[in-house]
Amino acid sequence: MQEEVHRKTEPPGVPWEESFRLPRSVHPDHYDLFLQPNLSTKLFHGSVTIHVTTSETRDYFLIHTKWLTITQTEVVKVMGSETEAVPITESFPYEPNEFWVIKTGAVEPGSFQITLKFSGSLQRGILGLYYSEYTDGPGNKRGLATTKFEPTYARRAFPCLDEPIFKSTYSITIVRPQHGYIALSNMPVMREEDDTPSEGLTQVTFMKSVPMVTYLVCFIVCDFTYKEKTLCSGMPFRVYAPSGRIENTKYALDIGAKLLHMYETMFDLPFPLPKSDMAAIPDYSSGATEHWGIITYRETSIFCNQERSSAENWQRVTAVIAHELAHQWFGNLVTLEWWNDLWLNEGFASYVEFKGVGYIHPGWDMDSQFVSRSLQTVMGIDSCLSSHPIVQSVDTTDQINAMFDAISYKKGSAVLRMLENFMGETAFQRGINSFLKKFAYKNAVTEDLWRELTAAWAAHTTSEAKNDVGEIMDTWTEQMGYPVLSVVRTSPETVTFTQKRFLHDPAAQNDEEESKFGYKWDIPITYITSSDPTIQRTWLYREADNVRVKVDPGVTWVKVNIQQKGYYRVIYEADIWNQLEKLCVEKLVGTADRASLYSDVFALANADLLHYSVALNFSRGLVSETDYVPWDSVYEHLIAMGTLLAETDAYKPFCNYVSSLVEPIYAALGWADTGSHLDK
Repeated sequence: MQEEVHRKTEPPGVPWEESFRLPRSVHPDHYDLFLQPNLSTKLFHGSVTIHVTTSETRDYFLIHTKWLTITQTEVVKVMGSETEAVPITESFPYEPNEFWVIKTGAVEPGSFQITLKFSGSLQRGILGLYYSEYTDGPGNKRGLATTKFEPTYARRAFPCLDEPIFKSTYSITIVRPQHGYIALSNMPVMREEDDTPSEGLTQVTFMKSVPMVTYLVCFIVCDFTYKEKTLCSGMPFRVYAPSGRIENTKYALDIGAKLLHMYETMFDLPFPLPKSDMAAIPDYSSGATEHWGIITYRETSIFCNQERSSAENWQRVTAVIAHELAHQWFGNLVTLEWWNDLWLNEGFASYVEFKGVGYIHPGWDMDSQFVSRSLQTVMGIDSCLSSHPIVQSVDTTDQINAMFDAISYKKGSAVLRMLENFMGETAFQRGINSFLKKFAYKNAVTEDLWRELTAAWAAHTTSEAKNDVGEIMDTWTEQMGYPVLSVVRTSPETVTFTQKRFLHDPAAQNDEEESKFGYKWDIPITYITSSDPTIQRTWLYREADNVRVKVDPGVTWVKVNIQQKGYYRVIYEADIWNQLEKLCVEKLVGTADRASLYSDVFALANADLLHYSVALNFSRGLVSETDYVPWDSVYEHLIAMGTLLAETDAYKPFCNYVSSLVEPIYAALGWADTGSHLDK
């Protein structure tokens, strides 16, 4: 039996006007949705019947709606094959919470059908159901209607219970122009029939969907064409785009099919829908959205051209497709209960996208790229007092939108990478797959994931240390920031590790009352030494002042946080920094380790934890650095220093110094667009 102790319900006795959330006692089971967008008038109208079950006696129903004109409201009680009209005393909008309020007499628990007729405009921006436009080859303007519902915009297209806790099935019918246009949605077309022949309209009805949340619903009326592959399972995989641009989707089609197969194998679960589409939208508010069965993309996130696209463009398109396809399982099959756990969707997809890109292009060194492009990027944000925990309460639409940030995406992915590293890849993947299977077509919270991972870890370890994933990981998800780990040689045979919170601003002060963990973390420590290249592991738990490890008396250096798999920075004593600089010059440690050292030494100097002379001395190793990732980790630090020195006498000598570092790699690369992907 699924544990329910952590599930949130509406507070008893709280008036509906005072609650931002819909009552849990009313659940939508199915939607019958009819919509007719008019590309000429740029208006739309439709009707929806929401089949709901209420578990409590009530005298009102709440439906989300925004910017819709509702012209008719009906409620009927369903008793087997019989229905009975429920008298409505009044129905009206409550704009503060974007509710349509339906007041009735007292009704007993049971099944009901709520039917609403509505209309709206396609020109309310590019969210909800909206009008988009592109110019074809001959220069003609071509219009289409499309949707963008995540996180809270489905209510702009049709009245609905627009919260992720509510999973329902959908039967969708869309009216399109009869000639030259198609209609797309999450499911395959079930039938098409002439709706109003005299007006040149066709009614397209789609198959009933699997259970899903409102933000995953999608429908498009367009004149696109498509490219198609048939997967080994027999399922069609298509990419849609305007006919004049369809050739730019060939790469997306090829890698999308490969990634879908990869994820089916990784998660040990087949793709659960009968078809999978991707569509390029001319006007789109985000890079892409993971609608189930039909992912929509901004054109720059899906188009690649063999002759004109840059290396950065190829990588971005690969990453976005890998990210959105990962969501088909993590986010769509298993969905967060509420937006405070957004990281369950976005952090996971942001991590798996690197695995996906690495699968398609093994030579791109994506695990090392993760260090500079994701982990170190968010570390800069998370070292400020303006950051926030990965998991935090949200109570308004603005707060929900604010959760779609680097903390949910990049920090979420970084702590998952750390978790996989200390659990081991096998145990981690088994825990993930168990989680997906247990909560398939359901909702979950962070604690559910921790529970499945803990069970998987226990089956793969005999350690007597902490083995509760939730106890460890809550220190990383429920408080903002991260630690800096101090490494001190306290005796010839002992290295001692201590921790404190890392803050970019040396004048900033911790408010430990803000955090139930007092800004201490359970830190998984990995290290190698000059006498032993084997990765050693230990833990510094938040309850301990320090942890000591034994080393060979002849050890001259210790390199901590191997491949920067841990979400923390490391500060060494001055003599060790000198030794580590030699390792970078001679490339005796890998790409990710060099990148982590360059990033740490400059971040520590910026935070006044190291003298800048240490960082600048360390940077001398860049003169022989030929790999992309270490340069990606350090160049912004050098630019920032130049900006700070611009009005001083030190500026010109500093520029000359940086030029001396850059000159060898500049000369080696030249201006020709040749070489490996990372060279480009």
